[in-house]
Amino acid sequence: MINRFWDEDEGGFFSSSDGDLSLIARLKDDYDGAEPSANSLATIALIKIASIFGDDRYGKYAADTIDAFRSRWSRIPRSMPTMLVAAMRMLQPVQRIVIAGERGSPQSQQLLETAYAHRKRHSSIAYLDSESDWLVSRNDRYQDFSRGDTLPIVYVCDNYACKEPASDPQVLKSLLRE
Repeated sequence: MINRFWDEDEGGFFSSSDGDLSLIARLKDDYDGAEPSANSLATIALIKIASIFGDDRYGKYAADTIDAFRSRWSRIPRSMPTMLVAAMRMLQPVQRIVIAGERGSPQSQQLLETAYAHRKRHSSIAYLDSESDWLVSRNDRYQDFSRGDTLPIVYVCDNYACKEPASDPQVLKSLLRE
């Protein structure tokens, strides 16, 4: 997405990829109507990706996209409500939920359902199991989480500080409400 659609000069994402010779001009979607604009959705996705991967460069693209449309949403806020949600999310820390352990067990499923049902709106969920080497290799913070043959366990982290891990859905529910 970044390689094909990013506007290096002014920020934000074009609606068409670079190099399409059939187009006279490359436009950028800047209206959240019945459907959110591609730029608003891309910004929210980049904020989540930055959280999951622990990579600030994605957060910078998100911030630059918000800035690219600042004149639009500051003059007519109702034209880009989803971009305003993205701007608010940039100001709040992301709640990170890490579920570690093998997938497929009834306990894993209960913990996952509890996490999705009671998480904050501005959160990211990562599932780490014995096959998560790709994700662990992209975020050093995940290396400390057990993901072996033990019972599934959930870590709830706010501002990079993790609370006591939980393996019981009721305990997890209370942690997510704090």
